[in-house]
Amino acid sequence: MADSVLPVEAPVKKGSYFARHWRGELSLPKSWWVNGVLISGVLVGGAGLGLFTAVFNLSHPAPGLGWTETAIYLAIAISVYIWAVVGTWRAAGKYKGPALWKWLAWIGICAGVLMSVRVVAGDLVTVQQVLTYGGTLQPGRQ
Repeated sequence: MADSVLPVEAPVKKGSYFARHWRGELSLPKSWWVNGVLISGVLVGGAGLGLFTAVFNLSHPAPGLGWTETAIYLAIAISVYIWAVVGTWRAAGKYKGPALWKWLAWIGICAGVLMSVRVVAGDLVTVQQVLTYGGTLQPGRQ
């Protein structure tokens, strides 16, 4: 009996959009621009800026917004950031185009993580001052 050749079916994309990104199954451009820049950077970052401006107003914290809301926001923001970074890193590793784009993505991710660590360190100093001085920054120190 002659060997018959069976057609190979394309793999089915399984899982949600978020799971496929986490596994690096989305394209590198989509991972970088949509998930990294738009979702993680603009939406989560913009929401955080608004929240922190309200909560940590330099003269008085906004009534009704407090530490619980801030903690919830931070948990969401950190989770989204890690999701965006890991998925984009994995997508770069699977990228089949010119190697330059893969390396530029990895370098950009590393630079972004280093800058984020620096910003968080500064934010921790601000939070410590707010806690130490009863909801306001120490006069003359910003």
